[in-house]
Amino acid sequence: MLDNNNRLSNPPSGCIIDRHLVEKSTSTTGAFDFFLVPVRGTQGCMRPTHFYVPLNQSTLTKLELERLTFDLCHYYFNWAGPIKVPAPCMYAHKIADLFTRIGSSKKSRALANLCEKTPEEIGDYIRN
Repeated sequence: MLDNNNRLSNPPSGCIIDRHLVEKSTSTTGAFDFFLVPVRGTQGCMRPTHFYVPLNQSTLTKLELERLTFDLCHYYFNWAGPIKVPAPCMYAHKIADLFTRIGSSKKSRALANLCEKTPEEIGDYIRN
């Protein structure tokens, strides 16, 4: 992007690119894609995050989904500012990483089986 002095600069936080550089929306499925710059660049060149919506069955419009995506980038509580991906995606990544790290131990398999237990059985497991 060009700033007021015709110098190259990073796009502002919240910049959404959903025309010309992206695929055209398909009217049958509501599929579309867009680029979003959720964070303000302070050094170097910002790289926008690409989002693809394969099927939109919600009542939200394209613009509302884009704004929701931008807003969710601000709700990650392990960081003071916005992040490049929406917080639910980052939390899902962290949970998947956690379970792949502990997934091979006997204790983790026992914890996974707790989903099928009654509260009393879970209490017995915790006490032992």
